Amino acid sequence: MIMVLCNDFVVIRDCVTGASALTRRGEHKLFQAEGMKRLVRMGAPKQKLMLGIAFYGRSYVLRNTTKNGVKARIKFGTNPDPGPYVRSYAIKAYYEVCAALKSGGWTRVFDEEAKCPYAYKGDQWVGYEDEDSVAHKADTCDSLSGEAEDNNTNYGKTGELPQCQRVRFQREAPRARIVVEQQQLSRSSDLRRPLFHTAPRNKIDARFVISRRCQKRRSTLDAGPTCQKQFARPRKVKDDFIKNGGSPVVCYYTGVAADRYSPMNYRIRDIPGDLCTHVTLNYAGIDKEKLGVKDLIPAYTNNSHYKDFTGIKSKFLFVKTMISLGGWEHGSEPFSYVAADRERRCTFTRNLYKFLKENNFDGVDIDWRFPASPDRSGVPEDRENYVLFLKSLCKLRKKGMLVTATIPITPYYLDKGYDVKELAKYLDWFNVIGFDLRGRWSGIADVHSPLFARSFETGDTRNLNVAQGLKRLVELGAPKKKLVLGIPFFGRSYVLADKDNHSVGAPIKDAPAAPGPFIGSNEIMAYYEICTNIEDGTGTREFDNESKCPYMYYEDQWVGYEDEESVGIKVDYVIKEGYAGVMVFNNDMDDFNGVCGTTHPLLKKIYQKLSESTETRRRRSL
Repeated sequence: MIMVLCNDFVVIRDCVTGASALTRRGEHKLFQAEGMKRLVRMGAPKQKLMLGIAFYGRSYVLRNTTKNGVKARIKFGTNPDPGPYVRSYAIKAYYEVCAALKSGGWTRVFDEEAKCPYAYKGDQWVGYEDEDSVAHKADTCDSLSGEAEDNNTNYGKTGELPQCQRVRFQREAPRARIVVEQQQLSRSSDLRRPLFHTAPRNKIDARFVISRRCQKRRSTLDAGPTCQKQFARPRKVKDDFIKNGGSPVVCYYTGVAADRYSPMNYRIRDIPGDLCTHVTLNYAGIDKEKLGVKDLIPAYTNNSHYKDFTGIKSKFLFVKTMISLGGWEHGSEPFSYVAADRERRCTFTRNLYKFLKENNFDGVDIDWRFPASPDRSGVPEDRENYVLFLKSLCKLRKKGMLVTATIPITPYYLDKGYDVKELAKYLDWFNVIGFDLRGRWSGIADVHSPLFARSFETGDTRNLNVAQGLKRLVELGAPKKKLVLGIPFFGRSYVLADKDNHSVGAPIKDAPAAPGPFIGSNEIMAYYEICTNIEDGTGTREFDNESKCPYMYYEDQWVGYEDEESVGIKVDYVIKEGYAGVMVFNNDMDDFNGVCGTTHPLLKKIYQKLSESTETRRRRSL
């Protein structure tokens, strides 16, 4: 049997109210009838499909209490009232909904298009299932084998379960049994025998299996590598700029992204390795006691997860996998401890090499934030010791490993802790933090990754931008070919002091902003959380022509971020000035599901620009 998930079609990310399990089309693109038909078209036998029916409803808070129908606008950052028993802000059990209806004050409406009910009271709204809607769903299953109730514990326990009873009654009518002859089955199926029909203990050569499959499909291709490519499906890279020595595109992946709410839980298999030259996992840390690598991601305490990550190289043949050590939350003190002593440096290097080799990593990124900085528990000796630390890691480079370092452009941190010219000698490149240059600490609403200075800026702030930061790194001794610009796939959020004053530089409140529905942060929002607000008309997008960055505002909320236009401008700048490439932070915050259009729009923009540049350079060299 195939248990079909036919619920949660409409949730808070859609920014409007709606039944979570639409039977018919209505105005929504997802609905059960079409979903079941599509499964049949894709090869699922009808008699094996079990339609899932939700015994709970999804809750929302209305933006306008007078607009309480389907597709009414909802509030972000405000939780609905929880039910008295399930106590969830997101869902209500059926018995909580029907009890609320009986208590009075709630209005029930049946959506004739979707064939689902909903109820509202004041600014509270819930879309759910009841006996009528369940009966409609049973009708759609007339040729299916049954329904799967999800979850019958969400229904009242006094007397019989009304929804289960209704489904049973709907299905009591006799049906004609369809008998399919064996000969019919064999004619309608491409499968003649199991793929692996060899004796269980015999070793199977994968090339033999693939070759036999090719012959069976009467492929005109050779049964060797070409045929293997056809069925094993490694990505085509013959004309790929990655294979032909293009600029680095370093994609950062956060391990905790897999634990976010569906469908924005970003897993290893979601990484588009064909759009990246290097994929970096962040973060691991330094174990002071063992002088080795410490797990910082809860899910990665089992080393098999590291191998799952590096295993993407079996799918994307030319991508390199790296791991980043450090990060903001890790702090500076463990780095200071290891870097201060020669013996500790050597021991750590040996243990790091062993870790990288065992887990099939191609290199390491050192993200020490920030050496010699008092506010990060740094000491003045960190500046010199950092050079010695990276010098010891040269042993990794001699063994074919990559060694990179993340570096700020904020003068306060850069001047104190980084001997740029010396560090560059021992690195393959620097990952430049071209973001977090502004924030709530700035006291104004501002984009956090400005490419250029603005006319209203004065003093040191005028030099705190991407263009000046890269220029200064070159002045301090970093070769341009070793500078990879970091571009954020997230925005920084603010609360406006006056919602009618929403220009760049507007005064703000020292207060946390409304969190997005998936990242759940009061300070940042993922690009996919931002673009959905713009797409549905909740937020207004403006573009700051001086900094070359967009921003969005709605009510008293303000977010400065990057989009396809600004990312394209930054990549053009990298190409024009001759810098090495681009780093994205983090790839899991791009619109990877395509909720606002194409999938991975920001990363694809980077790939497109750099690949075109590489092709131009290649033609000139011919």
